Amino acid sequence: MKFACPNSECDNGVGFFDSKCSKCGFELSLGGLRRHYFRRLGDSLRRRAMTKCPYPLCGAIIPISSKECPECKQPLTHPQALLLQLRGYYGTNPAREVKDINGIACTAAACQAVSDVIVAAQKASNQSNMDAGDAQAALQDGIAAGRARASGLLAELGQLLDDNDPRWLAFGFDLPGHPSSPDVPQNLIVTPGVAGSQTLFVHCDDARRANGYRFTVTNAADNSELAELLTQDAEATFDSLPAGAKVNVVVTARNATGESQPSASVAAVVP
Repeated sequence: MKFACPNSECDNGVGFFDSKCSKCGFELSLGGLRRHYFRRLGDSLRRRAMTKCPYPLCGAIIPISSKECPECKQPLTHPQALLLQLRGYYGTNPAREVKDINGIACTAAACQAVSDVIVAAQKASNQSNMDAGDAQAALQDGIAAGRARASGLLAELGQLLDDNDPRWLAFGFDLPGHPSSPDVPQNLIVTPGVAGSQTLFVHCDDARRANGYRFTVTNAADNSELAELLTQDAEATFDSLPAGAKVNVVVTARNATGESQPSASVAAVVP
């Protein structure tokens, strides 16, 4: 005697004494059937459970399983939106509340409490971003003011001092009549990128009198040059390097007069 497989997605016939469906592998034991029908019952209840759209300007009554409100078209997959949906459902169906399921409270109050935590974290994050923006703006204003003051001092000294007057040095300026090459860059740091990126991020301190830099990567095995970059800033990004290669990185500072001696070499392994 054959009857239809309980799996709704299968059209195979199964026997009364079969342990599983020969086509889809569905378990036909008592435990398997019980789990199957309880799952179908749960799916049916979720489809029938209704709640209110959490967006204040909408408030439409929608299925609790909805991923989007059919009225206002707002997504309902954000954790806070889901929590507010559940809060509305438990508020209208208090008999469904359970205070402890494996340490989790499934109640309207608990959903509201977690939603409040998310709101507070969002506000703190937004405030942190605003504070960082204000700090960056203040930094840029300070740099601009310092440059303006230094430029004014340089112009005034140019009217008062000869180009070879040693008092230029007392004010932190080089002698205009004796231009020289930049100082050697200091504190060269090499940071590997993520695994498999074949990328190295390189930077150093700004060198005095430098208006450019030359970063060089060589193979540690035979000292052959793998890459070279000329930059205006004291940083560079090397990509497409041989993965796993052991390399050495150096930097020199440049200006119209010449080029400094190379910095101390820094070893690295290309990711």
